[in-house]
Amino acid sequence: MQPPCGAWTRPAPPAPWSPPSTPAPEGSLDLTIREKRGSPAPFPVYARCASGVNGVPREGGPKLAVATVTVLFTDLVSSTEMLSRLGEEAAEVLRREHFRLLREAIAATGGHEVKNLGDGLMVAFDAVTSALSCSVSMQQVLEARNRNSEEPLLVRIGMSSGEAEVEEGDYFGGPVVEAARLCAKAGGGEILTTELVRLLAGSRGSFAFESVGLLELKGLDEPVSAYRVAWQPLAPENPTMVLLPSRMEGGTTVFVGRSTERQQLQGALDDAVLGQFRVVLVAGEAGIGKTSLASAVARQAFDNGALVLYGRCEEQLGVPYQPWVEALGHLVRYAPIDMLTAHVATHHGELAAFVPELAVRTGVAAPAPAAASAKMPVAAVADLLSRAAAFAPVVLVLDDLHWADDASAQLLRHVGTSDQQLRALVVGTFRDSKVDAGHPLASTLAAFHRVEGIQRLVLRGLGTEEVDALIEAAVGQSVDDAAVQLRDAILEETDGHPFFVRELLRHLVDEGVLYDQASGKWMDARTLHAAGLPLSIQEVIHGRVARLGDKALSILSMAAVIGRDFDLELLARVASADENTLIDVLDNAVADVVLVERDYPGQFRFAHALFQHALYRELSSMRRATAHRDVASALEAMCGDDPGDKVRDLTYHWALAAPRLTIPKRAESDLDLITLGIGEGVPVAEPEPSLLETI
Repeated sequence: MQPPCGAWTRPAPPAPWSPPSTPAPEGSLDLTIREKRGSPAPFPVYARCASGVNGVPREGGPKLAVATVTVLFTDLVSSTEMLSRLGEEAAEVLRREHFRLLREAIAATGGHEVKNLGDGLMVAFDAVTSALSCSVSMQQVLEARNRNSEEPLLVRIGMSSGEAEVEEGDYFGGPVVEAARLCAKAGGGEILTTELVRLLAGSRGSFAFESVGLLELKGLDEPVSAYRVAWQPLAPENPTMVLLPSRMEGGTTVFVGRSTERQQLQGALDDAVLGQFRVVLVAGEAGIGKTSLASAVARQAFDNGALVLYGRCEEQLGVPYQPWVEALGHLVRYAPIDMLTAHVATHHGELAAFVPELAVRTGVAAPAPAAASAKMPVAAVADLLSRAAAFAPVVLVLDDLHWADDASAQLLRHVGTSDQQLRALVVGTFRDSKVDAGHPLASTLAAFHRVEGIQRLVLRGLGTEEVDALIEAAVGQSVDDAAVQLRDAILEETDGHPFFVRELLRHLVDEGVLYDQASGKWMDARTLHAAGLPLSIQEVIHGRVARLGDKALSILSMAAVIGRDFDLELLARVASADENTLIDVLDNAVADVVLVERDYPGQFRFAHALFQHALYRELSSMRRATAHRDVASALEAMCGDDPGDKVRDLTYHWALAAPRLTIPKRAESDLDLITLGIGEGVPVAEPEPSLLETI
């Protein structure tokens, strides 16, 4: 066999050429054409040169122009098998889709499509780097498309560069032959090129090349030193177009701390990426940061290519499957249509009764809206999540599960206890104080105790370093030794509750009490009480207590007069309630984390000092004075003639019982008076309870 001519000329004259048994018709392709589209057996390669075809002189043929060009060939892998398996109509749809994606890459990189080869393209480029960019882009967009398609499209690519003859927009010669033969050698998803292309590219474009050694290419005398062009898949978020749910987007609030909990969630996500389905339940009181923690982890996962879904239970609505409908609706709204079509092919419109968007996007027959008693098909839910997870790891956040209906909780139980290999992490948040034995979530939590791969995190208040970070963010100044008193006072007031810490800091900054002084000196914490409580905190606390009922509000307000710590016996003497009512109120307040029980029976403490202060501030001046008088009288009755360690409490309450103080005989000790900051015969105005003192 004689070598074809191209950019170079062999010294020995070519032997006479014999046409193939099936000659190419006039105007047919000169390179790697098929007898029919999809045929595995290509025709021989013909390479024209100025003197003729394969070295046979052309009578009177004009001399062709010569140009330096980089030539790229593509070929759709297994097109014949696809045609046989899917049929001509379906295969043609896929073939056209494949051409559309290739041509988008060509247009974006400035290439020139020379010809369509039936199952591939011949493309020419003026610049080597443009050809390399195009080849990488082709493989990337096809790989992204294949992630959520049951019919993958694989393309092999060959590329070469050099001088080629040009005739009527077509190219002939050595680089054309090399590119075509390298394409035939490549595997699906592979790009093969020559050493010359690697050298010409140099460091431009940061392309990576891997040597595959010397390759024997049909039609060429000498082996070609070939290289594989390395490429990385596109970031998943680009092709999915599944947006981050709005409730997971970060606001202006700085997220600090929770490093241990974040590490645990990240570890669960890492397992999920490897195909180990994980569930993490995050518990804690209202405002402790459950949703903020889940959002921070979800945003980071989204930035790394995960698909994030979010659903929330609403208080007092009890809508069947509410968080699942919201999360799956978001997925269906933005997911690639191929994924949804494949799901519908298996499960038809089973989910469309619950997620109407599925019928809108796929055209599947929409069933009647689901009745309240209808069961969401577990298998269909699992299938849709599985198809999404095949494309990218899934993070599903189910928020406020303490308000979940029974159907939502049971679906979580079925999904969480399944043995399906699923690249997904489910994060559920709930207030553990709201979930008693009869709660819909209780049986699901019990079932999860027996399942490997399910964790529970309980969030507590922030620590000193985390509160320091919040202060620094609020003031723009690092917390030094001078600020320790301020930090400790805020911790004492809020117990590190993130919402209360943030709102208190914001209020102190707004009031001008806390600011960044040029000297770096911090304000004395004892001056902060003048700022009072921010309205946001007052409203939140009032709302939590008001949910317990009017009687509870009255009883807890009287408890706030006694102090942050109080006992049942004293409260029973001053509260207008029978014993059973009183116990019910206290039990409910403990369940809602308004109160906590102390070490001894009958002793209670407000969960946060702010709760006591807010309730106290809601009382009018007259009601406070009357309440202090009643508490002081009750203490005297309880203590008799020997008040003991209650003398300070007696003096305190008598002091606040009237505009002018009459010192009780039991409070004659100078030590008691100094402790209270008052003197005999000195008028005492009714004080606001210090924001940062322990009563």
